[in-house]
Amino acid sequence: MSFKDISSLQDRTRHLLDEFGLTDHLSDFLAVIINSVALFVVSWLFSILIRTIIRAVVRPWLKKQKNERTSIFIKKRVFDALAKLATGFVVYHLLPLFFNISEATTHNLRILTIIYIIIMAMVFLTRTFHSLEYLGQHSKKYEKKPVSSYIQVMLIICYLISAVLIISILFGKSPMTIITAFGAGMAIVLLIFKDVILGLVASIQVSVNDMVRVGDWISVYNYDADGQVTEINLTSVKVRNWDNTISNVPTYALVSNGFKNVREMEDTNIRRIMHHLLIDLRSIKEVDKDFIENLHAKDLFSGEYDNLKWYNEKGYDFEKVTSITNLSLFRQYIESFLVAHPGIDNDYMVVRQLQQDGNGLPIEIYAWVKSVSFKPLNLIQSDVFEHLFAVIEDFDLVLFQKPTGNDIQEIKSGVALDQIPKKSR
Repeated sequence: MSFKDISSLQDRTRHLLDEFGLTDHLSDFLAVIINSVALFVVSWLFSILIRTIIRAVVRPWLKKQKNERTSIFIKKRVFDALAKLATGFVVYHLLPLFFNISEATTHNLRILTIIYIIIMAMVFLTRTFHSLEYLGQHSKKYEKKPVSSYIQVMLIICYLISAVLIISILFGKSPMTIITAFGAGMAIVLLIFKDVILGLVASIQVSVNDMVRVGDWISVYNYDADGQVTEINLTSVKVRNWDNTISNVPTYALVSNGFKNVREMEDTNIRRIMHHLLIDLRSIKEVDKDFIENLHAKDLFSGEYDNLKWYNEKGYDFEKVTSITNLSLFRQYIESFLVAHPGIDNDYMVVRQLQQDGNGLPIEIYAWVKSVSFKPLNLIQSDVFEHLFAVIEDFDLVLFQKPTGNDIQEIKSGVALDQIPKKSR
């Protein structure tokens, strides 16, 4: 064989081995081994070369970017996967040059090479998507978006396409034929991947409708979740509860069961107070001028008895046409106190009566606090109600309270005292 014939390096290697007096079978075997090693070395060197070129070109460009987090593409070894992907194409085209084997064997080797290319393409896409996920989670523009859900959806689509391509190559069938075959077993697939499919659909709904974002405070009572959303992925939403525990809520549960999101409250920076006082009905009475003058002296009321009106900061007013009671004066005092309180928002506020149910007359205070933080809200709420508890006696009103053990003991003692004859007292 002439050295000028370089259509196959395997033939050239075998020609060199023949000079050592080896048998044909051994020469063929060693030629295949040597050329396999040579192909591996060439592909490895080519991979290093491609990786070096890519890094030499890309690394300076990444350093020029304002966002230093773009270096995540290097940390995730995205360009290493790209170099290996390019190496797969090189190996595919070098096979006929390194080996002089049967057409069927060459075809099988090329099939394995194509599968390797598909796998490396998936590795490249996976690392790229994970890098984009990292950038999205640390970006001010997308930090509250369910970036992980988007990435997982894209990865699942890529995995399915890759699986279909690999199976179609191995069995020599059209990808559409494989997809049709999958359709026959779709019921089993739906059963096995039920949570993933439900999570996929729910994740799309959550994302499109902007129902929840990372950082939102949500309450999902069926799953004992009440806290801040720290992560949204395809199958679950991770919630850090107020007591620092972690709850994992299925994504589809947010759509099917519903949940409470306080994002709007945080955006407006006000939070509602809706509590009530229980007034003993027996303490409600009509009052006269002397009663109002007494309130004037204590700076608890500034209106006039003969010209008493209901009013608010928006100018809505009407004359008081019914009899004046201590409860109506107390309600006016509550409103004036809330208006003057620096921690209460005056845009929407009302003091109203609720339906009484035998446990006193509920007087509800419906107001908004100029803070959404837990501690300020409770401090302002406590400040308001503690003051009202202290001044309610000045209006000759009594808070309704169920009898306690001491009350019952006093009643028993009073009854026993009445039963004792006067002579023996």
